[in-house]
Amino acid sequence: MSKDINAPQKLVFLHIPKTAGSSFTHILKSLYDDADIFHRMDGDELISLLWNGDDDYQLYIGHYSYNVVALFKTRPRLVTFLREPRARILSHYHYYRVQSEEAIATMADRDRHIVKLTRKYDFPDFISLDLPEIEQGFANVHTRQLAFSTDYPMLQTDAARKALLGNAIAHLESLDFIGIVERFDESLAQFRRLFGLTEPLEAVAVNVNRNSHADEDDAALAVFETNPVARRRVELDLALYQRGQVLFDAAGTAPRRSFPSILAKFRRKRRPG
Repeated sequence: MSKDINAPQKLVFLHIPKTAGSSFTHILKSLYDDADIFHRMDGDELISLLWNGDDDYQLYIGHYSYNVVALFKTRPRLVTFLREPRARILSHYHYYRVQSEEAIATMADRDRHIVKLTRKYDFPDFISLDLPEIEQGFANVHTRQLAFSTDYPMLQTDAARKALLGNAIAHLESLDFIGIVERFDESLAQFRRLFGLTEPLEAVAVNVNRNSHADEDDAALAVFETNPVARRRVELDLALYQRGQVLFDAAGTAPRRSFPSILAKFRRKRRPG
């Protein structure tokens, strides 16, 4: 049973890596009893659970793709956070670069190799490398997770990329809440209103990388303007993020309803007379 949240439906947090997900997770967990929470970052564990017909939890948190929705007996409410894609990918790079030796020892081979690459190359050179592990681990992560595709080879044709982005936008528009990292406090206020919460939500910084420097990061981000490989790796996510901003603003001026109903009203207003 949830402690405070108005939750007739189950809630699934589609946690996209390096989008303030740990901080938002801390808040979500404060709203539910521990016994009602399924928190596993690996989507395969959730798929296995649901495939066996076990969906007795009320809150699900992890790096899940949109495809998990179809495995629930009834559609859960879906929430996620988006982050400016260039900042997100740089933060992901820093995350790997500062991992401890203890953490590295528990990683899969691909992740250990990425750690080595982050320590060998500065960010502009790293994100421009033509390597499949970088493409799959860093390129257009928002889009691929919301379109439930992690198959990076399919993203090499323009038609496939356009179709993937279309799927991701359609799924984004169906979510019950979209938060924006750069507007985190505003996002919490909006979540509280849309979900009928009576108590204020306290933001706590969790899993924050404190080893990057603003001036260095600004210089590193210039690679997205000068290098076509780097630019292509955020191109879809930039379009998705822009759409997310529009949806977020539309929800902020609407009465307390779900994102799908807000979107329907937004579309009616834009429909030609």
